[in-house]
Amino acid sequence: MRLRSFRVCGFRCIKDSGWIEVRNLVALVGRNESGKTALLQSLLLLNKDTKIQPEDLTDGLEPDQFEENEFPNVIDAKFVFSDQEKDEIKKAFPEFPALAEINIYRSHDDAKPQYGQLSQELPDVVSINTETVAAIKPHIEAAKQLLAAPTADLALSTSKLQGTDSQKLDALKKGLKSLSELQTKPNLKLQEDVTSGLTWLLSLEGLIPATLTIIQTLSDGLNSLHKKERGEEAFFNFIEAKFHPSFVYFSSYKAIHGNVRLSDYTTDVADGTTLKLDTGESLDRKETVDNLFYLADLDPKKLSDVAPSPTKRSKYLGDCARNLTKEIQRGWIGEGAKIECDLDYSDDILTVKIINVNDDGTRSNQQLLQRRSEGFRWQFSFQVNFKAETKKSALKEAIILLDEPGLHLHPAQQEGLLKIIQELANDNQIIYTTHSPFMIFDYTAGSLLLVEIDRATKLSKVTSEFWNGSTDALLPVLHSLGAKFVRGLTEKSDFAQLLPPVLVVEGTTDYKYIKAVNYLFKLQQVDGTADRNVLDLDIIPANGSSAIRPTALFHQRLGHRVIALFDKEPDAEKQAEELKKEGFPAENIVFIPVADHKSEADIEDLFPEGDYLKHLNEFYKNTLLHARYQILGKDDLKKVRNSDVKLIRTVLAVEAAWKVKGTPQWGTFSKADVCDKICTDILQNKSLTENPLKAFNDLFGHIRKALGLSVFEITSPKDKAK
Repeated sequence: MRLRSFRVCGFRCIKDSGWIEVRNLVALVGRNESGKTALLQSLLLLNKDTKIQPEDLTDGLEPDQFEENEFPNVIDAKFVFSDQEKDEIKKAFPEFPALAEINIYRSHDDAKPQYGQLSQELPDVVSINTETVAAIKPHIEAAKQLLAAPTADLALSTSKLQGTDSQKLDALKKGLKSLSELQTKPNLKLQEDVTSGLTWLLSLEGLIPATLTIIQTLSDGLNSLHKKERGEEAFFNFIEAKFHPSFVYFSSYKAIHGNVRLSDYTTDVADGTTLKLDTGESLDRKETVDNLFYLADLDPKKLSDVAPSPTKRSKYLGDCARNLTKEIQRGWIGEGAKIECDLDYSDDILTVKIINVNDDGTRSNQQLLQRRSEGFRWQFSFQVNFKAETKKSALKEAIILLDEPGLHLHPAQQEGLLKIIQELANDNQIIYTTHSPFMIFDYTAGSLLLVEIDRATKLSKVTSEFWNGSTDALLPVLHSLGAKFVRGLTEKSDFAQLLPPVLVVEGTTDYKYIKAVNYLFKLQQVDGTADRNVLDLDIIPANGSSAIRPTALFHQRLGHRVIALFDKEPDAEKQAEELKKEGFPAENIVFIPVADHKSEADIEDLFPEGDYLKHLNEFYKNTLLHARYQILGKDDLKKVRNSDVKLIRTVLAVEAAWKVKGTPQWGTFSKADVCDKICTDILQNKSLTENPLKAFNDLFGHIRKALGLSVFEITSPKDKAK
């Protein structure tokens, strides 16, 4: 099940969060002590085995507000079923209507999570009482044996078993045979037929007492063979047993120092945090050692057994180290090197060593784990604990709660960690807190939530409209968006109307192209060469199409005149529609113009493909001189487009062709590098060819028109000749 929205009331500093919509990967951003951790931990109350602590329910609400049901539930959540879960539900309850979602909640006095009422009424469910099946099976077999020879065992004369009675006896034998094969699927008709046959048999005269007892016991047992449940109750029991969500919380990531005293570990002494070696180095806690040994497949008893033999000890530890390396290497986020783990055991102390494996195969920086940097140890500890605990629980469709992941990592490594989290979000749902702009990547509603303290109530509030938050709380988001802002400018000001308008573009390449061409246009106007649609505004690059909306709304809130420039493609069009829903003027939304033969366009599509490929090939012929670079041509783009009709835009087609034609030595295609090459040529040569000149002038004209300025048309030489 996937969590889609939840509401928290009266939990620590959260009085009423309101309904919060969430997606598969959610970042919570806000200042310290704003309630981010409380929000994560409130979700743990939906776990079956989590107890509610009374002291957690006092902040923000008076006890009588709970008693009066003003806020009946501490946590209330809505979940949707996956397609696989829907199939299993349909298989278990074929008579039920299609069910897509369920509500799970917990009030202040509930011992465990509860399931909310469904919007649809469900029919009663008939199921087999498995305890009764086990109890009556011996009596079924005994009855079958009795009926195999009715004259002898039932003490009935053959004259009494003629005609109709004989047919009834045969039917009863057949029913008992089918009944003995009964497992879990209910069959009310079979039960009714066998019960009727047994009643008939009991009515016959001449049965001996032992036979009467067997038949009567079996008949009584059949009356309780099936049980009837309310449909809703049966469904909730099924969900609880099969699909109840599992919330897993990772707070402090249990630092691993790489020192284990085996005798302490095996006697459960190493649970404390104060145990140290004679050298002063900390010993690892048992919980982290459990995870380390689990990933390494290391049995401490076996290690003790092989320890006296150097050969056996070396081989065993070598195997365990390879197991640990294999697990850690998956998704390792170090830069420039892979790592290998090595294990050593001497004088009752097991130590962990780490070796860097460089790209050229050489090994370096072989050190004890405790001698590595704090960031490295945090990263290693996180990998070990996270991988072990998720592997032990076989986490899938779980909801993983992370408190400040990557806190001690370099920004580049934080981005690597974010990739791991994104991969985990394919099979799980992840909600994490962060202060880092490098751990923020998605700005759509439900993927980025702002948590801050309300100045009036001094309690937490949560919103997906983060652009309306305070500047201090928004700092990580603003840095992530790449927005320019003045720290003290937090309220709308009339002064902003006197400043140049703001043009929000998708990214840095859009920014560079527009800046370069605009500079060229200004030169041409100063020289008196021609009238051009020059732009006099501040250009702000966002971080993708989904970031244009919040960036534009933020600057609009500050009172700037704002134009939002989107690529012409389906996802950008959806983002533009969402922007309009937020009250942003439709006339201030501009799209990259498309050429006559295309239906989509990035800013690179303002250049003819031949021109763009010319600059691309000139750049890579120099930079990939020793990598046997082969020129990309229009035929290469045509081939990939023949196999994928969605590759309409130039850059998409180039990226696909690069993967087909390129080699590992080429590396990854960089549109940013090609952008730099083109912009440099524009500024050095102070010119543009006719087609991109007209295309950029048209684009700038759309922007000027949105600002209410005059627009200048460029007349081509062909038009002049006419």
